[in-house]
Amino acid sequence: RTLLLLLILKLVCVCVCSLVPLQLALEDPVHAVSLQQVVYEKLKAQQSMMGDQGFSLLMETVDTELVRQLQEFLQVL
Repeated sequence: RTLLLLLILKLVCVCVCSLVPLQLALEDPVHAVSLQQVVYEKLKAQQSMMGDQGFSLLMETVDTELVRQLQEFLQVL
């Protein structure tokens, strides 16, 4: 009977202990923040700091395939 009680206690402890990291992982911003939104906001902030003309000049130096992929990535917004 004592052995069974210890086994049950150990199982409960294992279950509870395994839920704590899961809860922490679910609270991680990577699960709650849209990557597209973050990238978009960073690009808009850079554009705001540089001005439209400066930002356009900068973007002209970026590989065209990369720009195409970035536009496709941000298209969901």
